[in-house]
Amino acid sequence: MARNEHFKSLQGSLMIARIVDGKRTTIRELGNQTSVELSVSTESTTIKETKTGKRADAKILTTGRTVELSATTNELVPADVALAFGAELISKGSHAVVDEVIATALAGESVKLNGVNISLLTITDSKGTPGTLVKGTNYTLDADYGVITFKDITSFTAPFKASYTEGAITVSEFFSMPDNAEYYVFFKGVDAFGGDPMSFELYRYSPKTDNSMQFINEEVGELTFGGTALIVQDQVQSDGSLLDGYGRIINIVKTP
Repeated sequence: MARNEHFKSLQGSLMIARIVDGKRTTIRELGNQTSVELSVSTESTTIKETKTGKRADAKILTTGRTVELSATTNELVPADVALAFGAELISKGSHAVVDEVIATALAGESVKLNGVNISLLTITDSKGTPGTLVKGTNYTLDADYGVITFKDITSFTAPFKASYTEGAITVSEFFSMPDNAEYYVFFKGVDAFGGDPMSFELYRYSPKTDNSMQFINEEVGELTFGGTALIVQDQVQSDGSLLDGYGRIINIVKTP
């Protein structure tokens, strides 16, 4: 009889969907993952007998069960970065800023505007009839980051005011995601040995904000994040079936 072999070398992709009012919303694929790990653990207490004087172990009582998911990605998708830092990803359109007061500085010193992605910058001084500084002669601008470096400003009177347009940006503000935010997680596993596909799903996933991202990299930058699965009990699905437990590992059997 032929022996069934179950060697697997898995790769694949995580997908997540925000849960709103108990229902899954649209699902999206996370950036390229270099590792995905699903782990389970239990907490227990040992009950000892007291009749023989030997205090022998008589029973183990399970007091807790935990399912955790951790992953590392080297494709820094903005939505994934937001997830790792407990943030909502917010898109902000282009808008005008008028007469922002700039910190007082000397020639050779730099100041940071409140905005980034700067265009159409005008800097004026505080004379009765305001003078206008000339880019390249009186200052230089790092437009992406909104940093001004002053050059010759001896003929101008501080403080200076800046008017400019801040271009479109996306923002991830730390901990702006609700503490009770939950996700459905699905993993699409691909077996490098050419066997049957394998996947897992977590019905309710609560992201942790104990994560990290490297901002200085010798090679490709990585983002790590993780979280805990929460139990679902007798939740009625759209097809009338009941969802129960933390999740499941799925072996997809392909028929010839």
